[in-house]
Amino acid sequence: MSSGKAASLNAYRNALRATRIAFNQDTATLAASREQIRNGFRNPDTSKAVEERIKHIEEISRFLRRNVVQGKLEDPENAPTKYKLNIHEETELGDNDSVKKAKKILMDKNQGCCGGSSAKI
Repeated sequence: MSSGKAASLNAYRNALRATRIAFNQDTATLAASREQIRNGFRNPDTSKAVEERIKHIEEISRFLRRNVVQGKLEDPENAPTKYKLNIHEETELGDNDSVKKAKKILMDKNQGCCGGSSAKI
């Protein structure tokens, strides 16, 4: 098997594993994401090089593993609303320092929170 085929097959398998990790309890989303991956491999965007397509699917797999967390509504009849999150060992848990720094910079520039304008009318 050529190295391009092996790398492509490896990327395909990793993408399917990533969908299982990200969407384990959500069968509809799991099926849809796997179908999307299969279609992408059956009908590739030939305007891009194979290496570029492999890199792209690897980035998607990494994003799914680290950044997608599904939540399930617990006890919808009772308030307050609570969700149980499917946080796993590969979930990226940040310390929010970058968010705090960005907010401070915006506030120092008198731009308001989240990039909004603090102009008075």
